[in-house]
Amino acid sequence: MTKALPLLLVLPLNLIAGMAAAAPDTCVTAKIDGDDFVGLSIEGAGPVDPKVEIWIGADRVFNRQGKVAKILRLDQKRLYRIDPERKIYAIEEFRTEGPLWERVPDPNWPPLDAEAQEILRQKFTALPTKETRKIGPWQTKRYDGKLQSQLEAGRVRLSWWLAQDVKIEDGAYRQFLLLESPALAPLLENPGFPVLREHFFQQPGYEVKWRFTVQKIETCDAPAGLYDPPAGYRLVNLTEFQTAPSGNPE
Repeated sequence: MTKALPLLLVLPLNLIAGMAAAAPDTCVTAKIDGDDFVGLSIEGAGPVDPKVEIWIGADRVFNRQGKVAKILRLDQKRLYRIDPERKIYAIEEFRTEGPLWERVPDPNWPPLDAEAQEILRQKFTALPTKETRKIGPWQTKRYDGKLQSQLEAGRVRLSWWLAQDVKIEDGAYRQFLLLESPALAPLLENPGFPVLREHFFQQPGYEVKWRFTVQKIETCDAPAGLYDPPAGYRLVNLTEFQTAPSGNPE
């Protein structure tokens, strides 16, 4: 995993597209486990499928976890959310502000005022550690930190194990992780691919553990159409996508 994340973000899109055509993709197989409290899908009720499938190209990422898949297309400045059960998909648009990406506000999604945004905003603080160890076939270095917001429920302690001997083009995957959690930018500047991520969600008097473990990393050709919404799926807005058929929000 290379360190120069900002370089990818300011590359001309035609150059990124050329990189995508020239290099094979990386396929990552991983699993998720942890305490029962976090054994519920973020996208809907029911147990999480522990298997995670990730494909990484120079300007795109496919991530399938549980019932929902996500496709990041930097060349299109879009993130697709795919629900195979309901055969629907939603689109999040992005724009560039200097070296950074930010979401284009969805007109169908109620905006938060400045005070609410500040209360929810997470901030990352690095914690010192020098521990190294071998995880699977990879030699890794540990990076610790904590995420905090003004809400007690938004406090997370985390340990990431990064493997510098994983030699892949992973700038798009770093961007995917940043879009999921922008506060992790300082952590993602460190060299190495995250083969083990451990998050400890702080609750009053105890912690809840979530763990993401990479099992295999391969270089291979992506299936045709992997990075596009499946044919025949219906486009919906984010509000409808994140509302389960019962009417309960996912």
